[in-house]
Amino acid sequence: MRWLNTIRAAGLGLAFVLAWPVIAAANEDGLCRLAATGDALAQLSLDDLCRKAAEGDALAQLDLGGMYAGGWVMWKNDFLAVQWYRKAADQGNAEAQLNLGDMYFNGWGVRQDDTIAAQWYRKAADQGNPVAQFVLGQIYAKGWGVPKDYEMGAQWYRKAANQGNANAPYYLGVAYRDGQGVPKDDVLAYMWANLGAAAGDENAGKNREIYAAHMPPAQIAEAQRLSR
Repeated sequence: MRWLNTIRAAGLGLAFVLAWPVIAAANEDGLCRLAATGDALAQLSLDDLCRKAAEGDALAQLDLGGMYAGGWVMWKNDFLAVQWYRKAADQGNAEAQLNLGDMYFNGWGVRQDDTIAAQWYRKAADQGNPVAQFVLGQIYAKGWGVPKDYEMGAQWYRKAANQGNANAPYYLGVAYRDGQGVPKDDVLAYMWANLGAAAGDENAGKNREIYAAHMPPAQIAEAQRLSR
């Protein structure tokens, strides 16, 4: 999950920090006017997006944050991406909350902070975002920004898996194999690995075969039945 960090705000010189409001304003203006160099449809679409974001439309703010984060329109600017994600996240947009968690988790455009990242992931997870639920499972299982809690990790993995997240079944299988946060249970370990394999997770498929090598046929049959 952790990509290479971009330049963090804490590592910038004082002159840059003091000048940042001017830099940010110039960059934002440039983004909103970039379409003037292209076709009329592009200009209209981008101007409309920027207008909606400025008026408080959370989806437009989310999209604008994504455009800055990905460098899709002018140049990549994680600092402004964070600003727009935060505006949408503060309005309760779950995807923006997830993205803001990613920014803090990786130190993109902000000082890296696992605790704040976990708080934003939790907000998104509480709204039912399955990716945030899966990430929160890992956060609790690893103790990133929160006290390590295998039981909470397994609970969030389960929530994500029940919503179709393809990564969560593998980790639930491991939890049942090792008895971390859940009672040790070879049948359920196989079942979750089987479900993960069916979702396309090759590692889950490998684990399923490892589990099967130490299980009697009756247990394998029961695990397969539960997987249906």
